[in-house]
Amino acid sequence: MRHDLFINNDPDEPTRPHKLRDSTASLETSTEPRVSIIDLTISSQALGPLSGWEIESQRLTPSDHVMIWASWEPPTTASTEPTRKEVTGWQIEALLGNKEALQEAKDTWNELAKTQPILTDTTSTEEVEREAEWIERTLTEVLNKHCKQIRLCAQSKRWWNSEIEAEQSVYSKARKAYQAGEISDEKHREARTTPALTNEASGEVIAATFSKKEEVFRHRAFPQAPNSNMELQLPERGSAHKLVNEEVVKNALFSQGLEKAPGTDLLNFRAIRLLWNLDSERVVSLTRQCLRLGIHPRVWKTAKGVLLRKNGKTNYTLASAYRVISLLKCLGKVIEKLVAELITNFAEAQDLFHDGQFGGRRQRSAIDAVACLVEEIHQAWANRKLAAALFMDIEGAFDHVILAKLVEVLREASVDGDLIHWVISFLSDWQVTLVIDGHVGKEVPISSGLPQGSPVSSILFVLYVHGLSRAIERSVPEVRCLSFVDDQGLITAASSVKEACRILEKAAEVAIEWGVANGVQFDRKKTEAAFFYRQHRRQVAQNVSRARIRVGGELATVKSTVRWLGILLDSQLTWKSYYNA
Repeated sequence: MRHDLFINNDPDEPTRPHKLRDSTASLETSTEPRVSIIDLTISSQALGPLSGWEIESQRLTPSDHVMIWASWEPPTTASTEPTRKEVTGWQIEALLGNKEALQEAKDTWNELAKTQPILTDTTSTEEVEREAEWIERTLTEVLNKHCKQIRLCAQSKRWWNSEIEAEQSVYSKARKAYQAGEISDEKHREARTTPALTNEASGEVIAATFSKKEEVFRHRAFPQAPNSNMELQLPERGSAHKLVNEEVVKNALFSQGLEKAPGTDLLNFRAIRLLWNLDSERVVSLTRQCLRLGIHPRVWKTAKGVLLRKNGKTNYTLASAYRVISLLKCLGKVIEKLVAELITNFAEAQDLFHDGQFGGRRQRSAIDAVACLVEEIHQAWANRKLAAALFMDIEGAFDHVILAKLVEVLREASVDGDLIHWVISFLSDWQVTLVIDGHVGKEVPISSGLPQGSPVSSILFVLYVHGLSRAIERSVPEVRCLSFVDDQGLITAASSVKEACRILEKAAEVAIEWGVANGVQFDRKKTEAAFFYRQHRRQVAQNVSRARIRVGGELATVKSTVRWLGILLDSQLTWKSYYNA
């Protein structure tokens, strides 16, 4: 962008390919054609770069100029690029540090709350919905009145540190290089926007406009949950709402990090902690009534999907080179966290979790799961056997959870009826709005299993698949199952490579059969196997090279060094992948 204009042309694409060196010569007689980029497609800074630009090479015209196809998506929705008039947050820390200002904020809140009675056990569903909306609207009003608003602009320096300073230096050098003409306009445009998306197989453009890109990314990030003919069986009302008090709600709020990004309401956890300071009784009563009535208010069920580039990708015209992070409203997360705690407490007390499941549970981590895997390997070696492992990843995981099946699992586990009714509401009637290249899309309904980014999603998924490991170990007792949420590790000890392959094939068969019966699929591309041995290395290595483990009709990839839960494991557990790196 120079002189406040964007040149949208591809610098490698001529727009007049048959321009002649001799303008008086004809196309038929000349033997010295040359190319020219004479037709420029320019847009202003206000419009921004065009969403699509390409040559229509197959469209013949009488002119010696080619036909250019360009598109621009009108800004029908507000841009997320902050302007001087756009509030992106509030300086809440300054308010909390000023006793006089904080008291004024409390007085304002109390005055506004006079006409809004606190919820009771006689409250209706509609009153809970209105209360959630009122809290969001009123807290925003108080913040706007008593907090300095944060407006991001080019001079803003939030979160400034040495790392950002280093990145600024890189940016400054690149900017100077661009101004000097060392970086093309095309490269500049590509760095600032998501290019037109192409089909990985054919290379054809599948999405050039904002609306088309939005559709592609929405379907990838929020796929439709599998259809099910199961009837939703509602349980009787329970008593979990009686467990809601100031202590448990406060813990659910203050155990969540202040650094977490807010949803579409901009109310982060600092704002919600301020709300607790202003009116903790109201927050507790709202939480209690949400569980008593089994509802998650509609105002909290809008997710903000932000598109980010994955690092290290070479082709950003592919949708797979991006990921979407889902941002949910923080006040809703307080109730989600509390429900997660209540379900976890019940599941631990009733021994519902498989012993090898390390995800979504207290005082267990991915490192613990890997440590158990290593211990199993050493135990096999101590018994003069080799160890073999098959790693399977549940495809889609959260996205493919079937609500009726989840409810059945929770009912069979005797989870409190209040919690089940709340889960049904929580997983229904969601909306999502995507942010792509600084533009906000419209709100669109989605039905996509468990919401990414919710504190309760992990524990619900762990319970959803808790029968998988037990089914495998019951049918194939030679196998021990270790897992971390959706990552499954099946390990066995055997006297030979052939025996290990037979055992793991049988375990995989049981896993797939269980998955078919329970609406769970495994990602075949991520299925890997590894063998661990110390004795007769050369002979075993030769046998491993010929090893075949068939999983669902396809051969699993056998690796000498495998990565599981972020840890590299080689066949002798030497950890050489780390100190040789």
